[in-house]
Amino acid sequence: MKGLALCWLSSIIMAYAMLFLIGDLIFMNWEKAFIELAIALLSMWFLTIQMKKSQIFDI
Repeated sequence: MKGLALCWLSSIIMAYAMLFLIGDLIFMNWEKAFIELAIALLSMWFLTIQMKKSQIFDI
């Protein structure tokens, strides 16, 4: 259950980072966009690791 909570948390962080990334790209805030891209990629990497550990999609 702990792994699924971490998956949920990292997916929320990734979604918000992507939303703010798109907004910063539209308004040409390149420095903030780079930071948000790094946060989104890091949370996506963490999400994939936690999903593999929890074996949620294994049948």
